[in-house]
Amino acid sequence: MPPYPRTCAHYSANMQSVLHVGPVNTEGGMATVIRILHENPPQGWRASTLSTHCNGNVVKKYLKWRKSFIEFKKVLSNTQLRPDVVHIHCASDWSWWRKRRILKYAINKHSVPCVMHIHSGKFSTWLDENPKRIIRINEALDSPLVTTAVLSDYWKGILGEKIGEVVVADNPIDPRIMITKGEKTANVERDELLKDNTKTILMMGRNDPIKGHAFAIELFQRVRKKIAKIKLNITGYDGETGEAINSLGWVSEDNKRALLESADVLLVPSKYEGQPMVIIEALSCGLPVICSDNIPPTPSSVVRARGNDIDDWESKLINILNEPPSSNQIISDSQPHQLENVRNNWLQIYSTALSK
Repeated sequence: MPPYPRTCAHYSANMQSVLHVGPVNTEGGMATVIRILHENPPQGWRASTLSTHCNGNVVKKYLKWRKSFIEFKKVLSNTQLRPDVVHIHCASDWSWWRKRRILKYAINKHSVPCVMHIHSGKFSTWLDENPKRIIRINEALDSPLVTTAVLSDYWKGILGEKIGEVVVADNPIDPRIMITKGEKTANVERDELLKDNTKTILMMGRNDPIKGHAFAIELFQRVRKKIAKIKLNITGYDGETGEAINSLGWVSEDNKRALLESADVLLVPSKYEGQPMVIIEALSCGLPVICSDNIPPTPSSVVRARGNDIDDWESKLINILNEPPSSNQIISDSQPHQLENVRNNWLQIYSTALSK
């Protein structure tokens, strides 16, 4: 039986097809975006995925990549399986160089249009580390068959100057997480009746030092000296915690929604990000957010704190806990990331890629 990527259930023979290539089954925001786009392709399209990454040591990751690349070549060599567009999801460093091979094979061997979707918030600084790197990347992207997508107008301004023409593609909100303003109001009224007035602080992210778990714990311990009835739920972390801190590991999408709904504020102290999915998800639930100013520009309802300035973070966190903002503006700020808006944007991007 020939290899075939996992395919979206909404299938019709006359639909156009897109193949998503990237870290489909691993932890993190990129995998979440791939899953949402795979499950919700644009109208008139069907979607499939090909996983190129796995957890484990370097050898295991290399073997997974090699197997995936072989499978990719088999799929594109079969005219019955070949997609109309290949949507490649990449970060920086080795993620880019691996995906570059996918890109070159698709456009040079089979003339298949490709979207190179850059997710990393580190991509620009990584480019600047080596001028020759910019030249090589531009050579790879310089083809009418290639469309380069970035996460926001901010990244368009920065990366467009270095790698040429790019299009903007906002990350989508998972429809399983999104709630309406009416639901939020009902939840607030219910919670006021049920909870013991303990405020819940939430910090979510994979187990990586750049996410700032240790900083969030230190901040929580400082604030708890001034506001006793608070607790911290923290995901994706396996280090030492402390009193009133719940370390939850990696959580499912259903558990993620429950955590977002029950929290009073979300902390995002990352050292860098592209467009953090957790911020978008929190906004869609009407949850106040405090993020580091290391993160690219965010909607107006997001409170920004200075890097690792824990005094600034402490002041802003105490203010939100004591005087929570209205959820209406917070939910409104998630509008560009609503699923239908994102689907329509990808329809335009894919259609344009096919017409070049």
